[in-house]
Amino acid sequence: MASHVLVLLSLPLIFLGTPATGIPDMLDHGRNITDGETLVSANGSFTLGFFSPGVTTRRYLGIWFSTTVCWVANRERPLNDTSGVLVLSDTGSLLVLDGSGQVIWSSNSTGASSAVAQLLESGNLVVFHDQNSSAVLWQSFDHPSNTLLPGMKTGKNLWTGAEWYLTSWRSADDPAPGPYRRGTETGGGLLENVLWHGGAKKYRTGPWNGLWFNGVPEMPSYADMFAYQLTASPGEITYGYRAKAGAPLSRVVVPEDGAVERLVWDPSSRAWKTFYSAPRDVCDAYARCGPFGLCNVDAASTSFCGCAEGFRPASLAAWRMREASGGCRRAVPLDCGGNGTTTTMDSFVVVRSVKLPDTQNASVDTGIAVEECRERCLADCSCVAYAAADIRGGGGAGSGCIIWTHDVVNIRYVDKGQDLYLRLAKSELEDDARDNKRKRNAVIAPYLLVSYRMIILWAKDYLGERALDDFMREVAVMSKLRHDNLVRLLAFSDQANERVMVYEYMQNRSLNLYIFDIADFGTEKQFRADQTGTQTVVVSPGYAPPECAKDGDVTLKCDVFSFGVVLLEVVSGRRNSAEPSLVSHAWKLWEERRIMDLHDAAVPRPRADADLVSELRRCIQIGLLCVQRSPCDRPAMSAALAMLTSRTSQLDQPRTSVIERGTERPLAAGEATGGGAIAQDPSSTVVNLM
Repeated sequence: MASHVLVLLSLPLIFLGTPATGIPDMLDHGRNITDGETLVSANGSFTLGFFSPGVTTRRYLGIWFSTTVCWVANRERPLNDTSGVLVLSDTGSLLVLDGSGQVIWSSNSTGASSAVAQLLESGNLVVFHDQNSSAVLWQSFDHPSNTLLPGMKTGKNLWTGAEWYLTSWRSADDPAPGPYRRGTETGGGLLENVLWHGGAKKYRTGPWNGLWFNGVPEMPSYADMFAYQLTASPGEITYGYRAKAGAPLSRVVVPEDGAVERLVWDPSSRAWKTFYSAPRDVCDAYARCGPFGLCNVDAASTSFCGCAEGFRPASLAAWRMREASGGCRRAVPLDCGGNGTTTTMDSFVVVRSVKLPDTQNASVDTGIAVEECRERCLADCSCVAYAAADIRGGGGAGSGCIIWTHDVVNIRYVDKGQDLYLRLAKSELEDDARDNKRKRNAVIAPYLLVSYRMIILWAKDYLGERALDDFMREVAVMSKLRHDNLVRLLAFSDQANERVMVYEYMQNRSLNLYIFDIADFGTEKQFRADQTGTQTVVVSPGYAPPECAKDGDVTLKCDVFSFGVVLLEVVSGRRNSAEPSLVSHAWKLWEERRIMDLHDAAVPRPRADADLVSELRRCIQIGLLCVQRSPCDRPAMSAALAMLTSRTSQLDQPRTSVIERGTERPLAAGEATGGGAIAQDPSSTVVNLM
């Protein structure tokens, strides 16, 4: 994964003096650390002392690696001069005193008078019961600032209420707690890291999926450096990590702008390299697309939002203004009864490769399979979605069960994402199947005329994951088809792996024997029964250029003419088949300099916006250029596209109408002879396709 180098001295610090000679990594009674003296860890990695961040002269007690501050004691009560001193009290508390002896900061730890403080090589300042004891009275790792080091943790003690979280600095010159806070939370038993700005949730990593946080696909790329440590017990929920053997130092920091970063120290360049930063893009913003909205950073829309299948924008007007935070609503209500039980068979649509929704309104059961999760969701009318809790095992489908009730928010497409199963009403799924919107590679035609008494549909789609849903949807669609020209579904079986559909017998054999011949397009009446080839040209009145409609000539500019007609239809909101013809009407308005009257009456005119008026006029002029009588006068298709996409290119004036004077419609191909086909020569025929 590409890394970015973080300039080492981006946060200048002012340190006074040098390490005091003879002071080890341990502080006991009778030994103080004054401003200008330091405590250094055994191998020299971390230093404890007084410092001034940035350009300020205020003094703080902190721990730093190289020149990077990792922990600050008196964040909210700085010293105004260099008179500060760190002492270990008789009760085992660490105290920062000013020049008058007033306590500026205290660890509030209590213990024996033999307590000692030691700066460990991990960067942790620990107060032990005594020099030979491992009993910890207090440690700085339990009171993080803006940095998470290996061995630290974020989370919550559910028994005592104690919380561990990172808070940003107020500014580069002020380490006081800023507006951003990053901690570990659990929703329904699932751990995830969350970034807050004040009381508003700004970003979440997605739940832990057994290997990484679901919304942080970068994590596997540096799994060789770190081992993650997560705890989810009745008494505690925590997240932390440790460095693997030989791995460089790493830290997670919440800077002043709230962009959480994982930085790794490069000893050769003596600089920090960025391995991860979040929020990484607009789709990482919490609930950007609202309930049941899907955020896609590659979407063409500048809102980057869309609705999950089966849902519609809650406010179409807001979405048009690129405000999608209101989210989406169901197109069809779920088929649940008033007693809270399912009365009909709802089913699910799969949203693939996504960061799972916020788990605050979710519950998890790690002891069941994903297949059981589906049944449990169907049995609860409040269930709207489910997913696997752990991507490991389950034959690739994962294991465990997450069930969401009520709305789901903060869904985005992400690399290495998971499958989310959104619940839809049975009727909605039937409509989707009938409209051929959801089933991939669905081909209805082979079912129209069939050769056999029994057709066994034994495809991979029907034996794999979600096979039963696909099969039953197909059965529902085919069972409702009633037409003289369509075969009927007589019976079906969905027992085990033998999923069978039985159709009525058709004596005329399969449809593929009747397609791919000259009888296509409904023009067979123009040909002899023994004819196997033709030079007949099929045209559509109103869209065919004059040279094709009258003479059967096909030129490079035929499609340009058709495009011009369609462009005029879009602008005017009317079809060219109406009387008078659209092209005739547009040319008449152009000559009378009333071209703006062509604007669609159903759309309010943009009189107050000169740019919109100019753009509308430009579209109409391009449409008229494309429907010129002579192909030589029409622009190339590439030129027409350039005209539409550029506001600076100069446009030619339309010169000759394609409409004959005195008429109000295009010349139809049959007008010269009064028939539907005009024979210009024995080998050429033009047919109007109505």
